[in-house]
Amino acid sequence: MDLPSILRQPPSRLTVGTVQFGMSYGVANQTGRPSFDTVCAIIREAWDHGVDVLDTAPGYGESEECIGRALEKLGLRGRMRIVTKVSPLPLDLPSAEAARKIEEGVSQSLKRLGLDRVPLCLFHHQTNICYAEELLRLRAKGMIEAAGVSLVDAEYGWKALKIPELQAWQFPTNVLDRRFTHSGLTAAAMKANVTVFVRSVYLQGLILMADEATPPHLAEVIPARRKIREIAAHFGLPMPELAMRAVLSRPEVRSVVVGVETLEQMRENAALFAKGALPSEVMASLEAYDPKMPERIVSPVGWEKAKAAYKA
Repeated sequence: MDLPSILRQPPSRLTVGTVQFGMSYGVANQTGRPSFDTVCAIIREAWDHGVDVLDTAPGYGESEECIGRALEKLGLRGRMRIVTKVSPLPLDLPSAEAARKIEEGVSQSLKRLGLDRVPLCLFHHQTNICYAEELLRLRAKGMIEAAGVSLVDAEYGWKALKIPELQAWQFPTNVLDRRFTHSGLTAAAMKANVTVFVRSVYLQGLILMADEATPPHLAEVIPARRKIREIAAHFGLPMPELAMRAVLSRPEVRSVVVGVETLEQMRENAALFAKGALPSEVMASLEAYDPKMPERIVSPVGWEKAKAAYKA
């Protein structure tokens, strides 16, 4: 299968996650939503460091509109590559209705972004891959260049492998979450020529959070996080660097999606990416330790339920 240009020409190793551009987001968010001028500065800084991919979605508040305005102001429209998503759909829609809703949603995204075509459009909800045929029709219409899926559970990665036209995946992976990387799934995706975008490298900041600041319902993370800190300290590495470069060290990962709230964070991330993969002995130490983290801790979609259970 021929690859579209966004996948044929490798995306930058860093993809800027832009949910923060449209809303306050993340368990460790201390600054709230950045101003439009700050967004412009972040995108310019990213571009100047060779970053050419922005990840957004209709569900990220005003993110798409903010990006569209910023790219216009910066003269980067059509140069930065955009990944956006199909808003979650019910699973019982007739094909024609699903096709209508998908096309309507993508049309609205194009308008907000100021684009004629979306380089990469993902299903935001993994269960919606049942509508892959309806999304793929938009390629023939010139509305999208490539299609894929944002995954939460490894189970749906195996299902997505059976739909080769979904040529890109985005899923969570970090030093505490091994559901995708250690199940054989990422190796299978690489063999199938799937372009892998990884998110949640810092687990919404939980991996970097001080023990005393950790929400009580997530306190189960503390012993494993301390062990990772010990490994980082042994090799003289700051935790953010260890966490980021550990994911960059995986050959099946093409790009890492990192949310940014401030210009300083953008600069720090660019500096980390410039260092590349970790030395083999550091990776060996990380691989030798199995954190055995339960899904309720490593999957943010379950945090509210965990919080409710803790209060009960």
